[in-house]
Parts: sequence; C-alpha cells; structure tokens
Amino acid sequence: MASMLESQSGTTVSQPAPSIEGSSFRENMRLELKELQEQEIIRRRLLIDGDGTGDARMMTKFTKSLIKWCFSEDNSPESQLQYERLLTSLASVEQSATKWDNILQMNSLQIEHYDEIKSVTSEAVTDAESALAAAKSELSRAREVRNHGIQYHALAKLIQEHPARSPTAHKLDKLGSSLDKLKNTRNELD
Repeated sequence: MASMLESQSGTTVSQPAPSIEGSSFRENMRLELKELQEQEIIRRRLLIDGDGTGDARMMTKFTKSLIKWCFSEDNSPESQLQYERLLTSLASVEQSATKWDNILQMNSLQIEHYDEIKSVTSEAVTDAESALAAAKSELSRAREVRNHGIQYHALAKLIQEHPARSPTAHKLDKLGSSLDKLKNTRNELD
C-alpha cells in the first residue's frame, strides 16, 4: 500500500508505506512531528476546515492517533491494527485535501469566468452607451429636419395662397392703365 505525503513545497510525493517493524521510521516520525511549527499546524487546520465540515476534527484525531502510535514502544498486533487505522485515516485526510484543492481550483476558474463576463459586459455597456449617444444626436438631427420640413410646408402653403408678384404687377399695370383710361373718359365727359 502506497501513501501520498505532501512536502513543504506543496508537491505530492508518492512513497511506499513503511513497515512498523523498524524503529527508525518511528524515530523519523518523532523528529518530523517536533519540526512542525505551531503556525504551520494552525495554517493547515484553517485550510482544511475552511467551512466547518469536520475536516479539522478528523485531522486532529489523526494527529493525536499518529502521535500516540509514534510514542508507543509496542510491536503487538494491536499496534499493527492501529497502524492500519492510521493509513485509512491518512487516506481520508488526503481525499479531503484533494477535494479542497479541487474546490479551490474550481473557485479560481469561476472567478476568471466572472472576470471575463465582467469585461464583456463592460464592453457591451460602453458600446451601448456610444450607440445611444449616436442615436440621440441622430434623433435630434431628425427632429430638426422635421421641424424645417413643417416650416417649409407652412410657408409653401402660405405662398400658394397668395399670387405671384409678376402676374399681380401685370394686373396692377393693366388695372392702372384701365383706371387712367376711365379717368380720361370721365374728364372728356365732363
């Protein structure tokens, strides 16, 4: 049975499961446990039990069992059974760590996706604002053209109601000459 151990750099290293027969493994475990700093333990607990699913409790239970097993001097079948339980607990802890790592990666991808949506939406809003400004100026121009058209039609109607100057001037000349003739005729009659 192989177990996965996470090194300080965060990479996962596959190592064969050590035999409990050798006391050097226990001695190495004792030294490694002493080397873990309190801050590292707290950091790992916070990373593991981020949302209160009980992973920290499972990790604490595993750590206590491991310490108890490391400091026991006994090579009995009960110690072998306890060792097997530790390996099972370690597999659960590794599975939990993998799960949280996957969740973290998924959340990062989701954040990137939301950032992409935000940039696309921002561009769409900017484009819509510029299109709206262009439509407003076009509408203003169309209103101005329409108002000019209305004024033109009103003036054209007014002009159509009144006769042109040259025919009117011609009529006035005729009427004036006709009036002069009538005056002359009246003067002759007088």
